[in-house]
Amino acid sequence: MEQTNLLGPGEKRRIQIGVTRRVFEITDDKKEAARLFEKLYREIKNQFGVHTYKDVKRKDLQSVIQLIEKWSP
Repeated sequence: MEQTNLLGPGEKRRIQIGVTRRVFEITDDKKEAARLFEKLYREIKNQFGVHTYKDVKRKDLQSVIQLIEKWSP
């Protein structure tokens, strides 16, 4: 049985790129960036009730992207 409700590799990559872009819009400092990556991924996991961002449902992809774009630490 195909699980089409799960994100594909390209969609997971889209989240990674979005998170990276957002973090480096906020800071250029590598230590601060590491902390922000943790916080943003934790926010995604908490808001969407998943263990890892890779478990986000396909139907939630646009909401995740909006969260990333508007996110502020």
